[in-house]
Amino acid sequence: MESKLERIQQNLNFIDKKLSELKKEIELRNGLLFVKKCQARELYLPVEISARRSEIRKVTTMGAKHSKVIGNFPFLNDNGTIETIKEAHTLFVLRGLPGSGKSILGKAIKEKYPQSLACASKFPPVADEAETDCDRYAQVDEGLEWGFKEIKNVIVVDDNHLAAKRLDHLTSLARDNDYIVLIVSPKTEWRNDCEKLATQSQWKLTVEQLNSMKQSYQEYIIPYFFGWFLLRRSAQEMRKNAEDFLKQLSEMEVFLKEFVGCT
Repeated sequence: MESKLERIQQNLNFIDKKLSELKKEIELRNGLLFVKKCQARELYLPVEISARRSEIRKVTTMGAKHSKVIGNFPFLNDNGTIETIKEAHTLFVLRGLPGSGKSILGKAIKEKYPQSLACASKFPPVADEAETDCDRYAQVDEGLEWGFKEIKNVIVVDDNHLAAKRLDHLTSLARDNDYIVLIVSPKTEWRNDCEKLATQSQWKLTVEQLNSMKQSYQEYIIPYFFGWFLLRRSAQEMRKNAEDFLKQLSEMEVFLKEFVGCT
């Protein structure tokens, strides 16, 4: 009996060793540490892992208007980040008060990723989204569904939402379709200055309207948890390696005898 248990333990150790080897084959340069699910409080964004330099570069939402904005976003000027985002199948969600610089960011992302899909709302933002027509985001959601179906590498959403409930809906759609979410908010000096925003917004909103929106805008997002999640190619590689490993085990007579004896 003891001998049999020892053989079983040896087989288990062999399996653990092989699994460890499989994990090491994952290309870390394609890894992303990202927020799986969010709730309203404070904003966190994905972190790209660089295996070659063994460093972590945080993707931040910093910037100002025009060239200053573009110069501060790694997903617009860092080649490693750009290649990772293309492969990861990424959903950009633009957030911010009207006039804060979302449109400029959206155009810059579209220029950097020409094959990307832009889903923008034709409706201006409102202070109380709970009382709006349920069709408010219908056109944007239709565009998203088409983009997910066509497996667009990059999708950009600028739907003028303010409440975190809508953000939760977008992240859920992305999760269901195996997309990674990047929440991007302009960090311009005037992003909370309603008088300045009134002059910048394309919607011709008054200072009073913007003040009302500012009260309902849930700017900060806190993740429920952080975790490691494989990108699509790495997941496929790990699955294939695991299948090959199981095939090898199925061809080992010693393993099959022990396996059958334990069932």
